[in-house]
Amino acid sequence: MRASVIVAILAGILLAAAPDASRIAPFLGGPGGILSLTRDSFAEIFSLVGEAALNPDFNLTREQLERIQTIRSQVKAERDKWFKEHAEDFRKAGEEFRKAREAGDREKFRDIFQQRAQILQTIPPTGNAAEKIKAVLTPDQLKLLDAYTAQKRAEEDQLQQAVWEFYGGGLRPATRPISP
Repeated sequence: MRASVIVAILAGILLAAAPDASRIAPFLGGPGGILSLTRDSFAEIFSLVGEAALNPDFNLTREQLERIQTIRSQVKAERDKWFKEHAEDFRKAGEEFRKAREAGDREKFRDIFQQRAQILQTIPPTGNAAEKIKAVLTPDQLKLLDAYTAQKRAEEDQLQQAVWEFYGGGLRPATRPISP
């Protein structure tokens, strides 16, 4: 019973943390757009904590869940404010992107892509929030989280290598940035 309540709470938190794709899809070209190419340390740690919480040894307390929710709410408020402030930029870039694609103008397409990258560089950083979440965890929970993170990354690397080899790429060069 306790585990199912924790899972339900974490699922709600995780769903609420996800950005509203409808706001950014036109700008980013839909699913698999430029944001999927970036690694957000907050989203990564948040997701990993949620998945690790399914392990009965992890045991997040109600206080820990509340503190994590507070951190998530702060990050979401900052991100929502940023998206609202840049809504017109997204709309214009999406329009220009569509026109360049229809016209087959590769140079304009490249310029728009660079403009998008510059705009995305201004998204509020979340690294500090990731560290705050880690600070909520006990030393034992951090050890379990580190082990779980290593396992997940190894699985991702194996999958990426298999895909790389499937498409005839041979051994894939190491591309994962080392995160603190």
